[in-house]
Amino acid sequence: MENEPKPTRYQGTSAEARLMLSLGESGRFEFKREPDVVSVKLLATLANWVALDPDREVAHLLVGVDEVEDEVTGLAYGVPYGLPKGLDRTVARIQDLASKTRPVPIDAFIVEENVATDTPFVRVEIRPTMPPHFDDEGRRQTRQGRSTRALTDDELLRIYLDREAGSFAARFRQTGEELRFAAGAIGGQVDDIALAIENSIAEPIRSLASTAQAAADAAASAASSADSAEASAMNAEYETDNVRRLVEDLREVVEDIRDDTPESLAFRLLKMRQRAWWGFAVDTFGHTSPLSGLLHGSVTGCSHAASATVVFMMVSNSMGVKRPRRR
Repeated sequence: MENEPKPTRYQGTSAEARLMLSLGESGRFEFKREPDVVSVKLLATLANWVALDPDREVAHLLVGVDEVEDEVTGLAYGVPYGLPKGLDRTVARIQDLASKTRPVPIDAFIVEENVATDTPFVRVEIRPTMPPHFDDEGRRQTRQGRSTRALTDDELLRIYLDREAGSFAARFRQTGEELRFAAGAIGGQVDDIALAIENSIAEPIRSLASTAQAAADAAASAASSADSAEASAMNAEYETDNVRRLVEDLREVVEDIRDDTPESLAFRLLKMRQRAWWGFAVDTFGHTSPLSGLLHGSVTGCSHAASATVVFMMVSNSMGVKRPRRR
């Protein structure tokens, strides 16, 4: 898998190292027999060589390897020479030199090769970090074949532009990741807010609307009932007035009927007689009436009963009382 860490130590010689040894020195491979010849300038030069070409990813430096020329073919190839000052001291020196490259240290990945033999060596994978790289003296150089040269202005400009573009791309990727994270967080917050609005506002509003509708329906029903009750009350009032009028009419009829009964007529006659007799007595005693003289003469010439009858008839005629018919 690509994400698996690469091994940094081999008991023998790795396949990559054997290939490099067989191909010999070239632009991609640099052989150094002695660790002391490795310098900050060399490491910066190899890093700049990688930075000049986008297709290049890494440069390889093999320390503790001697270059030998084949007598028959004339081709050079690498042979492990060993590290007289020890493997650990060589690794520590290369790490120290890499840390001194400018403007920031290069990326130097060190692989220990052939450690179980008498001729160990190290393979260093060199990658640029912020090119163009240079040493403490400010020398900005690159490889050209098996030699070195200074970088031209055009090469420096291209490296700077590529570096800034890479920095921009890295910042853009970081910003994009932050924006995606923020968008996801905002999306989650929007969902939470929408849910809170649904639970805290929308649902109570729907409940309130339902209650208001129920109240409106009840009010309409109550109004209808009130109108019906009012109509019933008016109808009852009309019927009551009608009954009252009928009762009044019936009472008048009863009164009229009662006034025409024999008992009523007899009672009225009795009252009239009492009044007549009382008037007769008063008039006889005081002689206040114009008829008193006539009454007096009549009384002297007839009996008291006849006189009383005459007086009663006279008083009755004067009061408009009709005599009862004889049966």
